[in-house]
Amino acid sequence: MEIDVIEEYAALYNYAEKLRISNRGSFLAGCRLILRLDGCYLKGIVKGELLTTVARDANNQMFPLAWCVVEVESTTSWTWFLKILKRDIRTPDGYGWTFISYQQKANWVGKCPNGLKGKGLQKAFWACVKAANVPCFEQMCVALEKEKKMVVVALSDENETWFCKAYFNYNAKCDSTDNNLAEAFNASIVQDRSKPIISTLNNIRLAFMERTVSKRKTILGWKGLCGPLIRAKLDKSIKESTKWNVHFNGNYGYEIMRGRITYIVNLER
Repeated sequence: MEIDVIEEYAALYNYAEKLRISNRGSFLAGCRLILRLDGCYLKGIVKGELLTTVARDANNQMFPLAWCVVEVESTTSWTWFLKILKRDIRTPDGYGWTFISYQQKANWVGKCPNGLKGKGLQKAFWACVKAANVPCFEQMCVALEKEKKMVVVALSDENETWFCKAYFNYNAKCDSTDNNLAEAFNASIVQDRSKPIISTLNNIRLAFMERTVSKRKTILGWKGLCGPLIRAKLDKSIKESTKWNVHFNGNYGYEIMRGRITYIVNLER
């Protein structure tokens, strides 16, 4: 095993050059503009950490985008990785992209008095995080305040615009607010993380190349223009929308009402 590790490190630059030639720009065509960042430890003889970036595919499932091995997770290593990622996704300033880093929820919960204990409090908190727009977010904050006022204070102090969906850029086209996909990616490569460096990287690449081929075959069996997971979300929203009354103003505007709740929708904006 030690000999394999030494030999593979010696061949690492040649391996990287072959990847640059064969996989140039291969991911851009299928990637939505929302990325999740995470890191995990390598196991076995090879020490270090694997930094990962994961997106979502057309069926709301995992789309591994980029990964790299660094000596240790630090500001320097993350800066290096993100500079290369920024170059590869062809965005000089990051405009239009949404990044979800890990440990945001853990850091925030750590600042709350006694954390988020109780199902009622957790439900109210996630209702705030997943509110679709700012008015809904403010309304959910009122409900959260009834559960525990100090949680709302902590939420405001942490800057809710960083991890609440109401403030996400519309370009993201994704309603997910957590980092579960990146964690799922790390869990799927546990065995490969204990192998020599090139074997680790190559096995990850092959696994997700095969996954892409499998997903492409699955798409051929789809009925309609979207995947089954997306269709299930649409059906749920359609069912929920039947509880609302819609009034058309004759131009591009609508007034949506349900009980005492009213929203104005302008299709030109």
